[in-house]
Parts: sequence; structure tokens; C-alpha cells
Amino acid sequence: MNHNFWFIFFAQILFWLVFFSAFISRYLFKSKKLSVTLFIGTLFIDFALLFATTIAIKDGTIATIYHGLAAVYIGLVLFCGRSILAWIDNKFKPATEKQLPIAQQLTGKSLARYKLKGSLRHLYACFFGSILLIIMVLQIDNTSHTKGLTDVINLWLFFLSLDFLYSLTFYFWPKKINKAPTHRFSDKVDTSFTS
Repeated sequence: MNHNFWFIFFAQILFWLVFFSAFISRYLFKSKKLSVTLFIGTLFIDFALLFATTIAIKDGTIATIYHGLAAVYIGLVLFCGRSILAWIDNKFKPATEKQLPIAQQLTGKSLARYKLKGSLRHLYACFFGSILLIIMVLQIDNTSHTKGLTDVINLWLFFLSLDFLYSLTFYFWPKKINKAPTHRFSDKVDTSFTS
């Protein structure tokens, strides 16, 4: 086992430690600034993992889908992380402070545009993550060892297509306005979901 193997091994452990520490600091210790710093830290760890993984595959390791997940994570955090965290934040609020998600307060074309905006963020994430994977494939220059990486791209494109199809259904079959929020929710719209 070479040094690169141990680097990948400990980097993966460090990633999960930092990842869960970010959630603990955010929801247990109520420190959002620290949690954001830790989430940014996971991005740097994953970039390092991609670099080390490229070296490992060039040295003979056969790539699997697992080897490309770091690129997926990086793309989703960069382009969808803010809206995902806003959704999770609302879930962790006390029942009396929960805000009705904006998607449940919209109807017709407004809701369709909101859904399509989320799909576009997914598109940007997929594009960025796929670029990282393509760079890896080009650097390795061995198609027999990089099929797992191209499989990640193809699988991601499949789910992205489903996401867009789902969003477009709101244009062809507009949703009627939902019922008014119950007492469990605040009457204020949580606009952070739109960012």
C-alpha cells in the first residue's frame, strides 16, 4: 500500500468527520458561521480526494461509480447547497416557527418558474461536476479504467433529465393553489428557499 492509498483513506475519514461536525455545530451549537466554514472545508477535502483518486487510477486502480461521487458532491454543494441548507434549517425549527415552503404558496406559472429555477441549479451543478470528471478521464487517458467515472456522468444526466421533466409538468399541468397554512407554520413566506 502506497502513500496515496493512505492519503485517500484518511481523507475520506476526515471528510465525514468534518461533514457531521458541520451539522452538529449548526443545529446543536447553533453556530451557522462555523458550519458554513466546515462545509467549505469538505469541498477542499473532496478536491484533494479527486486529485489523489486520479493518481490512484493512473497507477492501475479501476474506477467505479464511487470514485466519482466527490465531483457530484462538489457540484451540488456549490450550486444547490444554499437552498438545501435553507430547507434543512426549516425542518429543524420548532413547530411554531416553521415556515411554509414557498413552493406550497405558489401556483400556476409562478410555481412552474420556481421549479424550473431549481432544475437550472441542478444543471449548473451537473455541468461543473461533469467537467471535473472529464478532466480526470482526460488526465488518466485509459478508457478501460475510467468507465466508472463516465458512468457517473451518464447516471447524473439521467436524473437531471427526470428533474427537468418533473419541472416542466408544472407548465403543462399547473397546480392549483394549496390550502392556507395551518397553525403549525408561520404565516411568513420563507424566501430563502428561492436563493
